[in-house]
Amino acid sequence: MTYPVQPLKHMALVAVSNVDKKSADEELPVRLVNYTDVYYGDRITPELPLMLATATPAQVRAFRVRSGDVLITKDSEAADDIGIPAFVDASSADMVLGYHLAMLRPVISSVHPRYLYWAMASDRLRGQLSAGATGVTRFGLRTDVIASAAVPYPRLGEQGLIADFLDTETARIDALITKKRRMIELLGERDGARIEEVLCAAADREISLRRLLVGLPRYGAAEAGTTGADEWPRYIRITDLTEAGLLRADGILRLPPDIATPFLLEDGDLLLARSGATVGKAFLYRGLMGSAAFAGYLIRFRADQRKILPELIEAWTRTRHYWSQVRLASLQATIENVSAEKYKDFSVPLVPRSRQGAVLVGVNAVRENNRLARGALIRQIALLQEHRQALITAAVTGDLDVPGAAA
Repeated sequence: MTYPVQPLKHMALVAVSNVDKKSADEELPVRLVNYTDVYYGDRITPELPLMLATATPAQVRAFRVRSGDVLITKDSEAADDIGIPAFVDASSADMVLGYHLAMLRPVISSVHPRYLYWAMASDRLRGQLSAGATGVTRFGLRTDVIASAAVPYPRLGEQGLIADFLDTETARIDALITKKRRMIELLGERDGARIEEVLCAAADREISLRRLLVGLPRYGAAEAGTTGADEWPRYIRITDLTEAGLLRADGILRLPPDIATPFLLEDGDLLLARSGATVGKAFLYRGLMGSAAFAGYLIRFRADQRKILPELIEAWTRTRHYWSQVRLASLQATIENVSAEKYKDFSVPLVPRSRQGAVLVGVNAVRENNRLARGALIRQIALLQEHRQALITAAVTGDLDVPGAAA
């Protein structure tokens, strides 16, 4: 038996933030809980490195984040990213909700705060909010759509039991996922060390990256992607790149051909991330992937193939030799950033051109040895994530018998 439902507005106050990232001298200093804080993290605490900004006294009163609040994403380039929740475990007086987010403040007499978070994290609510979002190139939720969402509504005592159950079970699953991700990291580190051995053993000198390029590096488009027509070029963003240097198969966005033309990629082009937590991430584009353009936080480098195979430059980006230079360049910047000019000064181990084909065979052999193990771990993580999501949905809808709770 499944639980009955109630409109969200019967159990929580809904507020949509209008606090932007700008600062003004006449306003109050605050720390903003921004879109990425909610999108990438399911817990909000004062210890997070929140953005410094300002807000008016009225905005501080209306959008100050409090312990027990549930925050959700309300705008996105993709409808599937609408309604992602985070729970405020603890707060401080200067924490204020930023733009593109909505605050759900539970009415304690009606709903258990942690249960509300888990309900919003379920497929039932995520699906409702995604379907209720409107837009073409960017999707958004109106306040009344959020407030009208139908939330499964067991008795208050049962809500606490369900929340406790999901806290425990998801923590167990998350711990398993963390261990498997660490195993993937270790495989990558081992790959990088072995690739470095092969490259450095075969190289006869080191040379700056700028001397191995054709033309100048190029920064990507400062455009918002769209679902667009299938024949439009794919729009490659940092979030589309996996840690293994592959393209994600989901969340594909595109650019209109007239906008994409200056940013179209050619076979063998290398993309490097230039800022933020992903700085240094690399991707080698191949023409067989189909027409593609690239976004602004990526820089395109085009190798002079008379001097070096693009595959060897991409392999080098997996090594400690490369990453030590990324870290050094990042530390020297005011923010975590590596510009095109800095990348061009990176030192690359250069194998004589006549021997590069044979060295590439050895590099590929190293990568193939770990490919199957990495693939198995990735599949295991995907299954655990699917199980986690199914568990949440089943528990909050009443399809799963939670100990002590009766539908």
